[in-house]
Formats: sequence, C-alpha cells, structure tokens
Amino acid sequence: MADLLVSAVIPAILKKVGDSLVQRIGEMWGIEDQRERLHSILLEVQVVLPDAEERANDNLAVKSWLEKLKSAAYDADDLLDEFCYEELRRDAVRRGQMFGNQSGFFSLENPALFQYKMSRKLKKIVGKIRYLVVQMRTFRFGQGQHVPVANRAETDSLVVESEVVGRDEDKEEIVRILLDSDEIADLTIVPVVGMGGLGKTALAQLVYNDPRVQKHFKLSLWVCVSAEFNISLLVKSIIELAMGDCNVSTDNMELLKNRLHQGLAGKRYLLVLDDVWNENADEWKRLRSMLNCGDLGSTIIVTTRSGRVASIMGTVENYNLGCLREEISWNLFRKRAFSMGVKESRELVEIGKKMVQNCGGLPLAINTLGSLMSYKNELRDWLAIYEDSKIWETRSADNQVLPVLKLSYDQLPPYMKQCFAFCAIFPKDYEMDKEKLIQYWMAHGFIPANGPGSLEMKGSDIFYELAWSGSNSGESGEDTPVAFPSLKVMVLSGIPNISSWCEVEVGNEISLTFPVLKKLDIINCPKLTSMPISPLLEKLSVKGNKTLSCFATRLTTLQGLLLESHGRDVKISNESLSFQPWECLNNLSISGYDNILPIDANGGNEGSLTLTKCQYLNLTSCNFILSSDIVPNSSLWFWKCFKFLEELVIRHCDNLIYWPEEELRCLICLKSIYVGFCSYFLGSPSKRSITGSLLPKLEFIWIEHCPNLVEIPKRSTSVRGVFINGCPKLQCLPEWLGSMVTLRKLKIVDCEKVQSLPLTTGGLTSLEKLVISRCPNIRVLPEGLLHQLKNLDQLQIECCPHLERQFKKDSKYRCLTSKLRFTKIGGDPVY
Repeated sequence: MADLLVSAVIPAILKKVGDSLVQRIGEMWGIEDQRERLHSILLEVQVVLPDAEERANDNLAVKSWLEKLKSAAYDADDLLDEFCYEELRRDAVRRGQMFGNQSGFFSLENPALFQYKMSRKLKKIVGKIRYLVVQMRTFRFGQGQHVPVANRAETDSLVVESEVVGRDEDKEEIVRILLDSDEIADLTIVPVVGMGGLGKTALAQLVYNDPRVQKHFKLSLWVCVSAEFNISLLVKSIIELAMGDCNVSTDNMELLKNRLHQGLAGKRYLLVLDDVWNENADEWKRLRSMLNCGDLGSTIIVTTRSGRVASIMGTVENYNLGCLREEISWNLFRKRAFSMGVKESRELVEIGKKMVQNCGGLPLAINTLGSLMSYKNELRDWLAIYEDSKIWETRSADNQVLPVLKLSYDQLPPYMKQCFAFCAIFPKDYEMDKEKLIQYWMAHGFIPANGPGSLEMKGSDIFYELAWSGSNSGESGEDTPVAFPSLKVMVLSGIPNISSWCEVEVGNEISLTFPVLKKLDIINCPKLTSMPISPLLEKLSVKGNKTLSCFATRLTTLQGLLLESHGRDVKISNESLSFQPWECLNNLSISGYDNILPIDANGGNEGSLTLTKCQYLNLTSCNFILSSDIVPNSSLWFWKCFKFLEELVIRHCDNLIYWPEEELRCLICLKSIYVGFCSYFLGSPSKRSITGSLLPKLEFIWIEHCPNLVEIPKRSTSVRGVFINGCPKLQCLPEWLGSMVTLRKLKIVDCEKVQSLPLTTGGLTSLEKLVISRCPNIRVLPEGLLHQLKNLDQLQIECCPHLERQFKKDSKYRCLTSKLRFTKIGGDPVY
C-alpha cells in the first residue's frame, strides 16, 4: 500500500510546510532553516515519485525505499501538526481563552525546553529524509509527470468467444440497441460503463464480431483511445481503418475532415472507441461533428469507467455493466484453475469457491486468480494463497488485477488519493456513514481548506466523486445531496413531498445551488414548484408533474427539454413556455398534454418565441398542436416557433385526421417527418387546404400504425426515403412516388390492400434499398421497374407469397437479384 499513499502524502505535507502559520512559527522559534531544508528536499522527492511508484511494481528495493519515505513523511506531518497546535494553544492562553493550571512540560512556562525538543525532532526527520534522497539518486528515477494509463496494452477487435462467459444477456441487449438504430438520422452513441476489470472491452469485442452486427453495418471500425484523447490522432486512425490508407501525414484538420467524410459518407458504420477517459465536452463535440457524416443508423460504442465521460458522450441511456453472478464466477474460475492438469478434488473446490467470493464477481480478478491456481497441484499451496491477503497487493507478470484497477486511482488528485486510501481501514462490505467519514477526513487534514465552500461541502463532493469513479452503481437514494457544488447529473424520482430546493445565502444574495449541473430529471414530484439555480443546465426532463408554471427560470444554456404528463387533464401554462430566450434549445419533446394556452393568451406577442436552434421536435399525445374547425388557426402560433426545425415526430395524436398542411407550411427546413399510432389519420389534405404547398427540404417520410391511412400526399420533390408500416386501408402507393428520381430507400410493411408499386418512366433510378413485407396482394413488380432499378443494392421480400414465387421462377427477377449485394426472398438471405 506504500506506493498508493506516498504520492498523496508528499504534496499535502509540502503544502503544510509552506503554510504561512508554519513559516511564522519557524521564524519565531528559530527553526526556519530546518523548515526550508524540509521544503526543498520534499520538492526534490515529489518530481520523481511517479517513476518511483511505477518501478516499485517490480523492484523490491524501490518498494522498501518508498515504505521508509512514507514513514518519514508521516513523522514530518505529525511534527508540523504539533507545532501548529502549540502555537494556537499559546495564542489562546494569551487571549485568556484557556483557564486552569496549564503548567507542564509543554506549557508556556517551559518554552525553551519545548523549542529545544521540537527542534531536535525536526532536525532528525530532515536528516532521515536527506539520507533517503541520497539513496534516491542511486535509483536514477525519471523526473516529470507520469501518465498512468499509458502503459496499458492497446486493445483490438479480436476475441476468443469461448473465453468470455456470463455476458450473453449483455451482448444481446447491446446488439438489440444497435439493430434498432437502423433508421435513426442522428449518430447514436452507446456508452458501456463499469469499473476496471469488469470486461467492458471483452463485451464490446463480442458485440463487434457478432454476425448480425457485421451484416447490419457496412463498415466496422475499432479504435483504442486510452489516456490521450487527441482528435487529430483519432481521426487519422479512423481514416486509416475506413480507407486502408496508412499514409495520413497531414495535421490540417480541414483536410483530415474531408478525408474522413470520404471514408464514411453514405455508409452505415459502427465505431468502437475503447477505454475513453477524456472529460472535455468541447473536444468530444468537435470529434462528434466530424463523425456525423455516415448513413442512417451509424453508431458509436464507447467503453469507459467514468460516468462523467458517459454523460458527456452518450445519446442513449448508459449501459452499466455489472459484476458476474456467483455461479458464473465459479464456472469461469473452474475453467481456468483446472485446465492444466490440476485434479478437481472436493477440498480444492471448497477453497476455490471461497477464493471466488473474494473476487466479488470481477472477471479480471477471477481469470487472473484461476490462471495462478492452474499451476498449483497441492492443497497446501491453495491454502497458502487463500490465507495470504497480500496476493492482491502484488503487481507481477502473473497478476494483472491491481495494475488495471489502479489506473482509476492514479487519475485522482493527491488529496482525493488520501481520502480513498483512508477507506482501507474499514473491513470488507462495511457500510460507511458518509457524514462520519467526512469528519474523519477533516480530522486528518485530508480535505484542502483553500477555495470556496465549507470543508463539509468539499468532503461531500469528494465522497460522491469517489463513489461514482469506484462503482458507477449509484446511491441508495437515502442521502441524496441537495446543494452540491460539482454535481453535473441529478435524478429526482418518486419523491411526493419535496416542494423546494435548498438555497444558501451569501451576504444578501442567494448562492448558486447547482453551479455546474448539466442534466436534471424530475419524475413524479408533484409538489415541486420551482427550478433550482443552475446556470449551465443543458438537459431537463420533467415527468408526471401536474403543474408546469414553475419553470419560469431563464435557462439560456438548455439544449434538450422533455415534458411528459401522466394525465390528460393537464395544461401547459403560459408561464411554462415563456422562460425564454431558449438560445441553445435543439431538442424538444412534449408528451401527454391535450391542451395548451398560447403565448399571447394574456396579451403577449404571438410568435415571439422563436427557437432558432431547435432541430428536433417530438409531440406525443398532444392534441393542442392542431387547429380545429371551431377555432381555425388556433395552433399556428406554436408552429411558427420552429422555422429551423429539421426532424418532426408526431405520435398518438387522436385529432390528426388530415395532412396538417397549414401547420407545417412554415417548416421550410424540415428534412424528416414521422407520423405514428394516429388512429384517425387519413393522410389526405383537408378541405380547407388550397395551397398544396411543398416542404422544400423534406427527405424522409415515416408513417406507421395508422389504420385509416388512405393517401400519402406529395410534399417534396427531393424525397430520399419513404417508410410505410401497418396501414391496412392503404390501397395504392401514390403516383408521385414512382417518379421520384431522388428516392433511395422504400419500405412497405403490413399494407395488405396495396397491390402494386407505382411506375413512371425514368423514376426510381436512384433506389438502393427496397423492402416489401407482409403485403400479400402485391403479386408482381411492374415490368418496366425491373429495368429502372439500376442502383438497387438491397432487396428484401417477406410474407408476400405471390411475389416470392415470381422471384423463384421468373428469370427476369432472378437476373435482378443476381446483381445485388444483399437479397432476402422469404427465407434466409442470399449474398
């Protein structure tokens, strides 16, 4: 444990030696020379500690030297505390704050003796450390900062599946997420989070090599990021993998971006970024903007130990990887330990199961221990290792557990290392009391006193930082902090009686309760009537609140907002939509609100709420979005706010009957529209429609599970994708679809009355992917269509018996399929 503590202790002592109080004591008591010597030699020691700690892994002499240095450092720390206490005690006596008989060996009446004794102690400690410095020079340690994760072996995508156990469910869940992102326009980032040694990389390798994933993505790339998040190097690596170009010599970011787009454009790709540590959000945003050039469904998997990294990078919920169950842990150990001829006796099995329990379900620890035991044939050897607790402190070639787990520790600042190491005094599985632990830290002087905030608040910050870094499992919820200076993500769920936020008065002003909060979820907290002071809030989710009049705070940094009601009688009030300006809002979702009071209901300026950066709007079960015959144009004010909208989703809207032409005509930047689960939607223009206006930039149309749909009106001349699913009353596809030369993807599913595809001379020449599924009345494809599909690359026909027979018996159909990269007719795919 020596090497885990010295790098934390020395900086703390250096700070104490340089403290103004200690300097004053040194000058008053004539020990200033010794204090300066101590400060000088500790500075010399500090610069070589990173290299010394690394070499202590394999060098017993260095490890012994660190033990002696730690002992001397603690002696110096104790002595400095004695100096400070004595000076403070004397000052209190002078001011009359201490009474009674204070005479004694260390009293004010015997200052010379105290000064003499303490001076000798300091001189002895300085001499001891100077001798250690002389020894230190013989080791020839390197100076400078050490990057703790740099020595980790670079990972790749190769995996021996038989060696990975207990992760089948995890693999299937992540594969499902990847395959479900098929038609998502935005780049999907899936964070896989867990402590070191859990098998995040192995899980990513399993997913990466799964045949379904390989088939689903046109391009698969694996990059090991590790310590250095260098955008230029990462982009070069991706270019080399995507284009097979190993001579990317330029460092010009514009040229690199263009090369990257050449390699990824038009391709649905999977990129694995393994072992990410970077917590700089700006750097990630730069890289993400460069990577957002692939086809629909492109996905990035990020493996990381840090919940912060996951919250910065992820676009979907974190996949928190847990420890292995006891049964799986034993099977993994058993497979390793008894693979080299060790006989599986009852006694060894009994000891082995106890060892496995000590591994806590950590795959790396189980694998390492199993490999170690595979060379131990004797019962006494197993007993010796089981009873030797130091087995977990070794860092040799045969044991890679501690080096991997220590990487997270090495990332901590010195004061936090001390707090972490102090926790080792508690027994395994001990339930710590947070407040008492913080008091212990304060008593030992581990919490730095400089900077704003009380020691208790800083200690609480350290506690949650260590808990997050160590387990990523979250807290029980019984002691969730309210005022937290470094909190970035907070979830309040199912707290019916919470009604306000903690506020701290500083002078005559209210301090910032959550100064760096980035993401806030409020779920089923009906009495909450105000928003916290959080000037950096980027994502806000509010679910199950009966009133939303509380969100009148100015949220100028908000990027994503979700408002979800659990009752149909709830209204979004004027106040709730007037906390503007929303300069940064780019993603808005509203669910379950039947009514809304317009902004100008109380005399406001109609249309004054313009969301210039909002690109995504999701409206679910929101009937307020459409005008009615009783009140024409009543909702137009709402739609005028979204002049720059690019993606629109409308779901479960019962009063959507006709194509909402008047409402959508102002969405001149709209690229994608989704209409789903709207029971009464016909699709045809309303009787009031007289313009037949087009949406000039519309590229993708999704309509699914609309049982009364009878028509798909033409609203663009440049559509690239049309997806129709679950529309049983639709009898024919529109003629304009057959003439669309820009159309690349066409998917028709569960439209049982559709009988044929449209055909116009010169149309569908750009079609690349055609899917027809569960449309039994489509018997043949138009004869001219077969000759026009020159760019068709993928064809899928399922549950269309008449059409399937044509492909099997007609030579013209077979000629078409022979040229395609992917074909699936009824049964298994044919390549």
